[in-house]
Amino acid sequence: MTRAADSVPPQLLDESRIRDLARTERLRAFNERCMAGAVSAFAGILLLVWVFWTTVGWERAVGWGAVMLAVEGLIFWAGTRCKQALAEGGAADAWGRVQAGLAGMAGVCWGSAVWVGWAGSETVHYFLVVTVVVGVAGISMVTMAAYASASALYYAAINLVPLVHVLTHQVQIGHLIAIGLLTAMVVELGYCREIRLVLLRDVEQSARNLVLVEKLTDLLTHDQLTGACSRRHVFGFLDSLVANRARHGTPATLIMFDLDRFKHINDTYGHPTGDRALKEVVRVVHAELRTGDMLGRVGGEEFLVVLPLTDVASALPLAERLRQVLAAASIQDGSTTICLPASFGVAGLQAAESAAEWFRRADRALYAAKADGRNRVVAAD
Repeated sequence: MTRAADSVPPQLLDESRIRDLARTERLRAFNERCMAGAVSAFAGILLLVWVFWTTVGWERAVGWGAVMLAVEGLIFWAGTRCKQALAEGGAADAWGRVQAGLAGMAGVCWGSAVWVGWAGSETVHYFLVVTVVVGVAGISMVTMAAYASASALYYAAINLVPLVHVLTHQVQIGHLIAIGLLTAMVVELGYCREIRLVLLRDVEQSARNLVLVEKLTDLLTHDQLTGACSRRHVFGFLDSLVANRARHGTPATLIMFDLDRFKHINDTYGHPTGDRALKEVVRVVHAELRTGDMLGRVGGEEFLVVLPLTDVASALPLAERLRQVLAAASIQDGSTTICLPASFGVAGLQAAESAAEWFRRADRALYAAKADGRNRVVAAD
């Protein structure tokens, strides 16, 4: 089955953003699994502490258990810091490296259990400890798979530490245990690689789908030439302001403006120059607006500034300032300076008025400004 994001040409999607999102999601999955593993490790620690207590004494048991709890506590603490960094957009990758290092430390501690539990002739208990360690390693595969460095450190430590002990002590069928440990390490690393590939594929596809949704949303809500809001998006916003006016009596004002003699720019200098003129208009006007104001392109060279919670008396000074900054704005076409003056119509939202009626009043005021000589501001009746 072809997925939606797979059918989109790659050049239409931001590949660097896809990689960043996939990396972040992989880190999030790894961190959450590490934190869950740190909590579930408590059961295995208690089991081995009990075994050590009955075979080699409480001192070793308590000492090893305390070290293990400290390491798992560090993993959980690093996990909380990583979660915080992910939520705040901070240096989460650094905490991912910390978690990978702690994974290696945890592997050393788990592997050291065979040294702590060695009691000479008590081979049954020894085999039990080895079995628990191998079981912990197997359970940890899903956790460690997300990061190659974490899985390499963890499985090298948790298998090689017992292997050294087996080879340096007289353990029954030690050669078979050694072969088993080496085999387990190879198998575990192989499975980790397969799990990691599946995870990477899934998180990349999720990231690609998210970027696709963002791209489609942007296409629906923004003018692709200038970056201003699209006509459809603007009128949706107008409808919400009309509803707020009916419910709460909150004011709102439109400033509609149109570049003067824009057709002359296109006819004389060409459409690419006209496009640059429109982009410059949006850049200049947007710099003058407040957070919460909306700038939309509603026609070829027609734009609409929507001012929530603003009455006409407060909007007129802004309209005049916009007129002045556009009158002073220009672009270059070779050695020619092209000025960008505009005419403005201002209309406040009236009681029981629809969005279409509100827009038409602003449009009439705009054309009154053009009829009155252009490059001026006219307020609607």
